[in-house]
Amino acid sequence: MSSAREKMDRLLLPVLGEAHLSRQSVSERGRITDARWYGSAMLLAAMLDQSKGELTDIEGLRLEQELERSGEFAAELIRARDVPASAAGSVELQALIEADGSNPATLLLNGRPSIRNALDTRVRDFFLLDGTQEAVLATGRIFGNARHVGTGVLVRLEKNGQSLEGVLTARHVAQAMSHRSGAMFADAAIDFLGEFGGSGQNAHTLTGILECSADEITDTSPIDTFDYALLKVGPPLSERPLPSPASIDIRPRPSAGGQIAIVGYPAKPEHVRSNLDPDSVWYRLFEGIWNVKRMMPARIFTPADRPEVSTLDARTFLHNATTTQGASGGPILTAAGGRVGAIHLGGKETDGNTGQWLSSIVSDL
Repeated sequence: MSSAREKMDRLLLPVLGEAHLSRQSVSERGRITDARWYGSAMLLAAMLDQSKGELTDIEGLRLEQELERSGEFAAELIRARDVPASAAGSVELQALIEADGSNPATLLLNGRPSIRNALDTRVRDFFLLDGTQEAVLATGRIFGNARHVGTGVLVRLEKNGQSLEGVLTARHVAQAMSHRSGAMFADAAIDFLGEFGGSGQNAHTLTGILECSADEITDTSPIDTFDYALLKVGPPLSERPLPSPASIDIRPRPSAGGQIAIVGYPAKPEHVRSNLDPDSVWYRLFEGIWNVKRMMPARIFTPADRPEVSTLDARTFLHNATTTQGASGGPILTAAGGRVGAIHLGGKETDGNTGQWLSSIVSDL
């Protein structure tokens, strides 16, 4: 008996053409991946009734499932959210600014680049700096309300001559893991490991907010709104001790066009329905591996890159790292020693990614 795929191919042959249907890459994966298939999703659905008479119940169910997947991919294509880089060039995807792979999201293991990755020269250069590995080890993924909500880094800051040690992150991350009263959810915690290929955890509770920016962050907040929080670290949840705080850099800021690197835990974007489509720009950049520690090199935007750069408050800058929402609050390392010089806040589709300088945060404490 012919397979459901073979029967569907025969039914569609007059519509899409023999050369297209015989492509092994499509048949072997059993998944609709080509733009012509995306565009034909509605046509496929309309032909389902005529094909059911030739299919068994199980074959018909499989065909219906495949049509459903094709419809989802078609919707993503319409939104310009999940297309091959060759077709899209540089596309704006939430916090993804360059879709051509020029800004990789390098997996980290034991505080160093994982051998799984081809080592980007900018990542290599950052690991030659004194402060980089210390900052990587001091960075963790933050949990609250039974989910991964962002990234933070253990630092020691000064306020009025007194030392404050805590986890620095974005205020909107703290909002996602606390009640409106400011009290942390009971399961609020940070894990300083969470590396692909690693084992165990170095988790510690987060019990309160030591300092934070004044204004609540909402979907309508301007991109240069102050957005930081310093969280209090509580008892450990594992046998491992806290890492050493990352070294910070509040000296003169790097100039526009300068190189930086973000450390964080990119999570699967909400609009990405599949990890498995090899032609997806998200798959090529992240390989379907989410919520693990990565380094993402980037460049600070100049007014020539984005005219709105010249209108931002001096504490805020734009950059082009490959990140997603799970990296929010992660440290941004400067090329002057690999120390923490800023935090990553997020991205907007037409603006680029946003960071805020640590020097401004310290002044606001």
